[in-house]
Order: sequence, then structure tokens, then C-alpha cells
Amino acid sequence: MVTALLAVDGSNNLGHDFGGQFVFNEAQVEWSAQNPASDFSFTSNPRETSVNVFSKMGSERKGVFFR
Repeated sequence: MVTALLAVDGSNNLGHDFGGQFVFNEAQVEWSAQNPASDFSFTSNPRETSVNVFSKMGSERKGVFFR
């Protein structure tokens, strides 16, 4: 669910030399991992139990790529 859009460019980011397109959204994650060599495994709590605090996705350009 996208909650906001943000465009950053030279007009609203003076002196910081970066820009991009970003979306603020909500995310929940459930995951597991295993390492058979060390007999280690981890399983997170179910996705439904996670609480979203902050989520942002986007593409950014900076330095020589910003100009």
C-alpha cells in the first residue's frame, strides 16, 4: 500500500547533490534461514505479527550521476 510519493531533485535539495523517486509504503516480512554446516536455523514470527514502523522504496542518484 503506497501512502505517499516523494520526488527529490535540485529544486528541493540544494547543496546535497542527490535526487530520486521514492514511495512511502507499508511492509510486513516473514523469513527463515538455515546453515546446515553449523546446524543453525532461524524462523521469524509470522508476518501477521510484525509491526511496520517505516518503509520507503525508491531509486536514488548522487555524486557525478546527479549532475
